[in-house]
Parts: sequence; structure tokens; C-alpha cells
Amino acid sequence: MPPRILCIGGAVIDRTFHAAAPLVRDTSNPAHVTTGFGGVARNVAEVLARLGAEVALASRIGNDAHGELLMQHLNDLHIDCSLSARDPHQPTAEYVAVLEPDGTLAYGLAAMQIFDGFDDAFVDRIAAAMHGVDWLFCDCNLPAPALQRLIGEAGARGCKLAVDAVSLAKAKRLPARLDGISCLFANRDEARLLTGQEGEAGLAATLVARGAGQAVVGRGADGVSIADGAGEMALTASPVDIVDVTGAGDSLTGGTLYALAGGAALAPAATFGIKLAGMTAGCGESVHPDISPELAKTHVSIPVRR
Repeated sequence: MPPRILCIGGAVIDRTFHAAAPLVRDTSNPAHVTTGFGGVARNVAEVLARLGAEVALASRIGNDAHGELLMQHLNDLHIDCSLSARDPHQPTAEYVAVLEPDGTLAYGLAAMQIFDGFDDAFVDRIAAAMHGVDWLFCDCNLPAPALQRLIGEAGARGCKLAVDAVSLAKAKRLPARLDGISCLFANRDEARLLTGQEGEAGLAATLVARGAGQAVVGRGADGVSIADGAGEMALTASPVDIVDVTGAGDSLTGGTLYALAGGAALAPAATFGIKLAGMTAGCGESVHPDISPELAKTHVSIPVRR
């Protein structure tokens, strides 16, 4: 049977402005714009659903036209949104990415006040739904009190929990001790912030020393560093013609989490995640549409679940 995973956190409308020439401050820059669906938890949920997992998404979505589009898209992906709330007072969250001509991110702008509504009542509903879930995944779009309560609730119930740091600003919402987090995902800048280290070596191992069961630290085109109780190792990435890096890290997270939930070890799981991240970076969407169960069967060995 497929893994059952509950994703908690951001679901947003993405607007991506791709500059036609190197960006110049204090003037108008020609660009073309695309609109799609994003948010770390939503992106991870889509990756998992495309791979064949049984996925639910708990988020906060505005009662507006963008919210209707987002909900329809999630329904089309067969993602259970029964734990998501519609807020009549706040607009659906938006993320604006401004990209350099080579597809790398120059600026990211997040209008996500709706996520301040992740309160105690919301966490209570999530806690009641943890039974029978193989993994929980949450992102740091949640306010710090909700995030810390979810870590505690997962630990108290013996539920495996993966967490994504999301950004430098939002990584600060994580507690100093990371106990209760089964697998922590962060990029190298977020990992430096969380560990207080200036260099790159040993970041994943330090996150494990702080209490995380496993850690995956993204290093962009250089691949990832991973660590668990056995130590740290680096995994390289194949060269990719980058179109848009938006969502690539979430595909890394989703692919790794899918393989872990299926029983794979961390190294092959993260290797599969790197494969999906490269696919997404090479397309213009936040999740590559060719991600599928067949891809998982080809690229990662997952023990048969009974």
C-alpha cells in the first residue's frame, strides 16, 4: 500500500518574473511573467501525490478567486484537503519570484499573512488526525508556537516528522534543540543560521547533533550533504540546464521523503530527491509534471509495503 503522508504549511499562488537581461536596481527591467501554484508544503504534497503516495494537505487558503483555483488544482491531484481552512478575511498567500536570465533567484517576495492563523485550534485538529499517518511533513511557514507544538505532538505520539526550514527568516522559528524532528531539510544558508557555523563542512552532522534524527542540507548545483547517527556524507548532482529554480528544493524534499516513507535508507532516498530537484529546475513549473510512480520504480529501490 502507498505511504500515507500529511503535509502541513504553505499553499500559495506563485508569480514568477523572469528577467530578459541582468537585473539593474532602481529602474524598470524587462521580463516575462508566469503564474502557477506553490508553497513549500503544497509543492511537497504535489510531488508525493504524483509519485503515488496517499497525501493530505493542511493549509490556510483565502475565500477568493485564487483560493478557488488552488483548491481545484489540489482536487485534480487527488490531494485530501479536508484539514485545510478557508479564511474569509485574508487573501490567499502569494509568492513572487524575480529571476535572473539564467533562472537563479534574485528576489523572493512573500505575502503570507494568512498563515498567522495557524493557531492552537488548528494544531488540535492536526494532532487528532495523526493516527494512521506514516509521516508528517511541515514547513516553517507555520508560526513558531504552532511549529513547536506540532514537533511536541508528533514526538508524544511516536509519529515520524519531517520539517523544511523554508527560508532564512522562517528558519528562526525552529527551536534551538531539534529533538522530535525525524528529518530536517534546509539549504546551506539556513543550516549555517541554525548551527551558527560559517563554513559548509559538517552542517548536516551538526543539525543531527542538535537533535534531528536525519538532516539533508541542499547545496544547489553541488548536490546535498546528508547526515544521520552514522555520520555525514556528500551526494553530488548531475549538471542541469536551469530554467527556473523555484520549487526545486521542494522536489528534493518530496522525493527524499517519499523514499524514506517507503523504507529506503537516507542516501538512496536523497539521491532520488536530487533527481527530482534537477527535473524541476529544468522546467518552468514548481513541480515537474513528469514526476510519476514509474519514475520512482526506476530510480529508487523501496521495500514492498504490506
